[in-house]
Amino acid sequence: MPVRGGFCGVLWECYEFTCDGLFAMNLQRYLSAGRALAGRAALLDTMGDLIADLASSLLFSCWSYWRLKNDRSWLKSFFFKKYSPDD
Repeated sequence: MPVRGGFCGVLWECYEFTCDGLFAMNLQRYLSAGRALAGRAALLDTMGDLIADLASSLLFSCWSYWRLKNDRSWLKSFFFKKYSPDD
């Protein structure tokens, strides 16, 4: 599961990078008062996002493991159910 959460974070960073380039936005906070930041200052937003993605993915994985270890039926709450208008 950490891989999926981390992958979503990477996709988000790709989205920010694309919007910054195509639409002159500042989603990755690489500009400060209209001037481009250099080096570490330019990477803080992106790395902070990726570290938060990794930490939350690991926490959710540990929590899920604990829940499944104690009660395997818990996983059924994530399944999709076929909708029937007669129900």
